[in-house]
Amino acid sequence: MKLFKLGLAVLISCMIMPTSAFAFHKMTKLVPAADKAMCKSIGQEIDQQIQCRYRVLNNCKVQRYVDSVGQRLAKTGNRCSLKFKFGVLCDPNPNAFAIPGGKIYITTGMLKILNTEAELAAVLSHEMGHVLSKHTLNINLCQMRGLPLDYTGMLSSPAETQSVLPALTELTLGQSFSPQQEQQANQQAAALMACAGYNANGLTCFWNNVHSKRVCTGCFLARHPVSNRSVQQLTAFITANRFNLIGLTADTCDFHTVKNQVG
Repeated sequence: MKLFKLGLAVLISCMIMPTSAFAFHKMTKLVPAADKAMCKSIGQEIDQQIQCRYRVLNNCKVQRYVDSVGQRLAKTGNRCSLKFKFGVLCDPNPNAFAIPGGKIYITTGMLKILNTEAELAAVLSHEMGHVLSKHTLNINLCQMRGLPLDYTGMLSSPAETQSVLPALTELTLGQSFSPQQEQQANQQAAALMACAGYNANGLTCFWNNVHSKRVCTGCFLARHPVSNRSVQQLTAFITANRFNLIGLTADTCDFHTVKNQVG
């Protein structure tokens, strides 16, 4: 079984290399150093703004568990030297989003509607897919063009930083993606999940779950326009690439223990 999983990981790593790592490094070279430094700095500032607006869940066990699932995905699927971090915010509305620089948040509302650990891995890897595909970086770079920068690429004064942060924070929380970007993020997510040992059927289960709870997930779906047809296409993609083989993790007892602690 260990040899099987190792072989599968190597195979999938090769499969996702052209669409994630190579593309990431290629696009990184096209982004000026000043822009990269600025995005890192702005990402940290946005994170502080978000933590002021939403209370970070004060439960170390839940935080460690969610981060461990995220790090499992990042360790096996990330070829970009990007340090992903994962956290949980107290918000009854189901949501998840990524901040420039690799910080990914999921809300308590989203945790409550998930059914398995594979679904948790699905939503985290989907947001990772947006980051690896440069969707969030490109959106924020477009908004930051023309701002007064010093030679290091940082905003040249604290006052200028504070003046633009509210707008960029709103952009991060409310940014919407195109159907094409969603497809790309989902395909990245499926490969990341399988490479990390998760059954990628959890990804289609997640989207079916989100669609079945439109009353509370409407805002999330508005920002992530994944149609029922897209889910069907994703199912075919997962099956064709054998990202749902028997033996890949679908669920764990730890997930349900942690979910019960969220209430």
